[in-house]
Amino acid sequence: QGVKQKRVDAIDFDIGVMTNISRDHIGSGEHRSFAEYKGCKKEFVSRAKTKILNTDDKYFPEFCDMENAVTYGIENGADVTAENIKTSRRGNAFCSVFDLRTGGKTAKITMNIPGRFAVYDALAAISACITLGVSPETCRDALLDFAMPGRFEKIDIGRDVDVVIDYAHNGDSMKNALESARSLARGRVICVFGSVGGRTKMRRAALGKVAGKYADLSILTSDNPNFENPIDICKDIAINIKGAEYKIIPDREAALKYALDTAEDGDFILISGKGHEKYQLVRGKKEPFDEREILKSLSKIKTKI
Repeated sequence: QGVKQKRVDAIDFDIGVMTNISRDHIGSGEHRSFAEYKGCKKEFVSRAKTKILNTDDKYFPEFCDMENAVTYGIENGADVTAENIKTSRRGNAFCSVFDLRTGGKTAKITMNIPGRFAVYDALAAISACITLGVSPETCRDALLDFAMPGRFEKIDIGRDVDVVIDYAHNGDSMKNALESARSLARGRVICVFGSVGGRTKMRRAALGKVAGKYADLSILTSDNPNFENPIDICKDIAINIKGAEYKIIPDREAALKYALDTAEDGDFILISGKGHEKYQLVRGKKEPFDEREILKSLSKIKTKI
């Protein structure tokens, strides 16, 4: 959108990174079409002095003819690659472990975010750092204790139930988060999520389809509804959930409470959409809403709805 609205025309970018491209940010007030959205991304990356490109993205062939490009990937060969990827538990956290290969060197990477999507993000960041002269060993050391609020962030509720907060808010990111949850879950996967008000219904359809495929139970709720009725947003999602159980609870705190109350030992609760945010956008106002504090409070008292 910044490219489309010419808000970044005066900035000379040293590095431009292409992570992935999917059908998002298309609709009223955003992009008119996927072609326009993709074109804006390509225009942004092409402006940068050095381009960091994901060889595994389906649209990579449309970017690969750019000069001064550094590539990264897992499946299709690249300048910076990851091999022997594993997702595991480390103490009270989850982690990804993989072998980084670049420039004939190998470094063992361990980071506190699980899943292939996290490995791709790490490869993108490492590629940019290497371009700036940072060694793979320094990248390894930095990633060892790396954590970001709202990115597959594990919350301890004092029970044998895994609870994770993640920022995933569209079909692709939700798929990535749920696949990681499924690989780690010892029981059911319960997903609490909604969708932002005033945005394309295409996103809601994608969220519903992904949740129907990867979650055992979806609890549909508010996520920055702004001037829309949260129930209407939840219904837009619900009609796309096929073959899986779902429940609509518009009040997000009540939805979190229901998730905790219905979860059994070994279940995995993914709370998606808000991530690092500590507010709810309702009718143009940001109302305080910190999921971490709410979960801590709710976990002290277990009362059935």
